[in-house]
Amino acid sequence: MSDDYPTVIPTDPYWQPRTDAGDRAAVALARRLPDDDARRGL
Repeated sequence: MSDDYPTVIPTDPYWQPRTDAGDRAAVALARRLPDDDARRGL
């Protein structure tokens, strides 16, 4: 099993998602990560 995760880099370096979209994305990603260490980036 690999510890590599995909990274998404927007073409506009100043782009930010709306707060609600960012919150939904964070919840969706957290559901797919295996444990708390991975969620914190450890």
